[in-house]
This record gives sequence, C-alpha cells and structure tokens, in this order.
Amino acid sequence: MKQGPGRSRGPYRGLDRFEVGDGDLFFGRGGVVDEVIGLVRERRFVVLSGPSGSGKSSLLRAGVVPALGEAHLITPGPAPATTHGHLLALAEAPAEAPIDVPERWVVIDQFEEVFTRCTDLRERAAFLDLLHTARTHATGPHLLLAVRADFHPHRADHPALADPWLPLPPMTARELREAMVGPAQHAGLIVERALTARLLEETADAPGALPLLSHALLENWHRRRGRLLTLAAHETAGGVPGALAALAEETYEALPRHRRTPPASSWNAWSSRARAPPTRAARSPAPNSPSGPTRTSPPSPDT
Repeated sequence: MKQGPGRSRGPYRGLDRFEVGDGDLFFGRGGVVDEVIGLVRERRFVVLSGPSGSGKSSLLRAGVVPALGEAHLITPGPAPATTHGHLLALAEAPAEAPIDVPERWVVIDQFEEVFTRCTDLRERAAFLDLLHTARTHATGPHLLLAVRADFHPHRADHPALADPWLPLPPMTARELREAMVGPAQHAGLIVERALTARLLEETADAPGALPLLSHALLENWHRRRGRLLTLAAHETAGGVPGALAALAEETYEALPRHRRTPPASSWNAWSSRARAPPTRAARSPAPNSPSGPTRTSPPSPDT
C-alpha cells in the first residue's frame, strides 16, 4: 500500500515495503539477516516463511540483498520458467576443479506467485523442476525463497520445496525500538522515549507491527516541529489508529467519485471514531490533576 498522494516519505517507509535502496533506513533485523545468509551458505537452499505483513520482502530487499552485494532478486510472475529459468541453470565447472565455481545467489521474493499467478501447470512444473535441479547440484546457485506462511502445505507438492523452511520470527521489543529510532538518527532527528514506549504498547498484539509503527512515525514526522518526534504529536494524530485513518481518508478522497464506497457519511463516522484521542486517564492526564502535573522538564530522547 502506497502512502497518500503527494506526500514525502521522510526517513520512514510507512506501510510501503523497504526496497533495495533503503538499506540505510532498515534497522532491527541485522541478526536475522546474518542468520539467513549463514544458513543459505551452509545448506544452499532455504525457504523463509511468514504471514503477510511480517516483513519478508523488506528483509530480502533492504537486508539480505545489500549485505550480499550481488544477487539476482526476482518475483516469479505468470511465467517463471520462461522468464527466470536461465538464472537457475547450473554453472559450468572447470575440469581441474569441478566444485570451484563462483558463488551465485538467486533470491525469490513472493514465491507464492508460482501458485497464484502462474496458471499454466506445465510452466509451473518446469520452474519447480529447474529449482529442484539447482538446489541439488553443487554448481547451482544459492537459493533463498520467501513465501507466505499460508502456502506451507505446498511444500509437499514437489521435492523442490522440501526443508529447510525457516519461519521468520516476530520482531522483539528491542528490535522494534531499533527500527523506530535508527531511521530518525540517520536523518538527524530525535524520537522521544515516551513515544517509542507508547507505540510498542499500541502494537503489542499486532502480527505485523513494523509497518504500523513506521506509518505512525511517518505521520509524526509530517507533524514534527524541529528535530523532535513527540508523544504529544502522536496523541494529536489519534495514535496508530488515527494515523491509519488519516491515510485511508486521504486515499479515499483521492479516488474518483464513482469509485468511492462506502458512502462518505459512513466513512466519516468510522474515521472519526478511529482518530479519537485516547480515553484512558493514565494516557492523557489533566494538566493540574494529581496524576498528571504539567511537564516542565525536556522530553527524554530514545537512543
């Protein structure tokens, strides 16, 4: 999902995935990147699986591929064997050193397209056969596939998809904090510690927390004054639900009128509820209440 029309992205990617050129803004997954690369070097073939929104594509594009320096990054598309079969070809090894061949990497993102976009069964079978040959020969490329977790049953469809499968673990609180603070520091900004704590609280049960955090921080960046991203600005935006509602409303308003559903009255009622400020007294104490005196000390930055 793209950001709203005509808006600058700043140091955060919002709901968009990270791309290969975004490596300098991709934080929090360094340990997983090293683990994945090490496992592929050891086993020569790995399937990285995870639910939609878990960050598989971002990990490949902004983490693994830049770390490798040189790799073929592809998505299968409707004709994977015809389009990409040459990348899976076995290398010609010199007779004097049959296993001394240059290391090649093929990284296949959104591998589920083999089953969703490729409707030609012979084309699909040909690609899976090429994949199986490549993974079982020493002169084939190193292969890293990323696939949605709900396609796990397809591993039994073909020997090309046998183990190892590596589930992408959810990000820890420390990794999420690094993902929030790192891009800001790279851009010369400061994230208030209270803001990172609130964002972690609001997304604690979300299966794909990173894009939600990134979008809320992007909205905060648009509202910033000076170099500081603050909890106050986050609350003004209505928190994570409010930031999402603002994007949805902006996108909705940009649609041609004949494509707008639901009716504007229902939409406005929903977005108003989503953007409502927090109601818990502990979150928004009155300035002169015993539980919430006016803060006079400067905000504490998260580092």
